[in-house]
Amino acid sequence: GGPANVNISLQVDHPGAKPGDTINLVLKMDHAPGWNSYWTNPGTGSPTTLNCQLPEGYKTGDTLWPIPKVKDSDFGTNHIFVDITHVITPLTIPANAQPGDVTISLKGDWLECNKQGCVPKGGDAAVTFAIGSESQADAAAEGEVKKVLDQQPTQLSSWQVSIGGSGTTFAARLTPGEGANQDPGDIYFF
Repeated sequence: GGPANVNISLQVDHPGAKPGDTINLVLKMDHAPGWNSYWTNPGTGSPTTLNCQLPEGYKTGDTLWPIPKVKDSDFGTNHIFVDITHVITPLTIPANAQPGDVTISLKGDWLECNKQGCVPKGGDAAVTFAIGSESQADAAAEGEVKKVLDQQPTQLSSWQVSIGGSGTTFAARLTPGEGANQDPGDIYFF
């Protein structure tokens, strides 16, 4: 029932690519005002799932999600997306790919919610790009990729982090190393 309140579209950061290149699929999730969907670790919601249909020999890497918004509800903590969200999936083109147009299709399933409730929805998107002798970048799509990459976790060489515990109780220990800022700031575990 009814139109989707989260609409998706798919593009690539390199609409021209060479055999052997790794480019990025850029999924845009456009949420209507007042509506949200959920991250892969949703909290109390239902995770968004994405499945690509790939030509033979093409491979995807791990999907990279932006940091979700944290929203408390009567049922617990939720990790949500609102407004426009970009999700990135690396795509490796086989070294023996033939020149010409290639189409990648994606099927997404998500739970879209507003203050009145939630509805399971989904959508399909596709993108066509060219395989040739030169790579050609799309600056706007590359900018969205960079924004998501900048939000990915990184190894902190100046901090030692250990987690221990048993049962349902865990403790994290953060030990600053030489030259580390002694205040790690706000820490949130997903």
